[in-house]
Amino acid sequence: MRIKFDFLGRKWSFSSYKVPPALVGGYTNYVPIEDRYVVFADYDTIREDVFVRDLVYLQETFQLGTFYAFRTLDLADRYPTNIPVGNYHSVCVDEVTTWELINILRCSKADYAFVNAPRRNPEKDWVLRLEPKGVRDEPVFLQVVESPYDGKRVQSLGHAMVLEAICGLDIVKTLTNSDGHTDVELVVYNTANRLEVK
Repeated sequence: MRIKFDFLGRKWSFSSYKVPPALVGGYTNYVPIEDRYVVFADYDTIREDVFVRDLVYLQETFQLGTFYAFRTLDLADRYPTNIPVGNYHSVCVDEVTTWELINILRCSKADYAFVNAPRRNPEKDWVLRLEPKGVRDEPVFLQVVESPYDGKRVQSLGHAMVLEAICGLDIVKTLTNSDGHTDVELVVYNTANRLEVK
């Protein structure tokens, strides 16, 4: 549905689309026993080099440890450049408070909808998907963005174990300040399936 009108001497246009929902499995960044969060971020339509540079910026600005980067959608067909463009997820297993995480996300180039996601989802946490979504594959491990600040903060053992299973890397062995807890919340949530084949 599209609505067009004039108001205060300007032309306005609003569009509304019904998008079919998709149930998707994912995990939250909440660390239940510590009542803290690991750092999740979701980036949409961004050049890969800008995405990685933003992770390094967050590491330096907030003294965060290593990030694990994933590609969730390759947009090379829409943006034919020599630098990859796509959608990405990042995970850092450092534990932070709610306010620290909100500040980190607001200072990042992460997708605005993701930054504000806890207002909309029943878990009130940030969630990243682990499974395919419509015609999209599950997130693909891209790279490790190492940090000189590893171990400065307490690290979530449970989230490191999930990442280890996803990436196939020996992540748990690299933890120097583990919280010792293996709890991670897995969820099935409703998300827009914008790439459904019709």
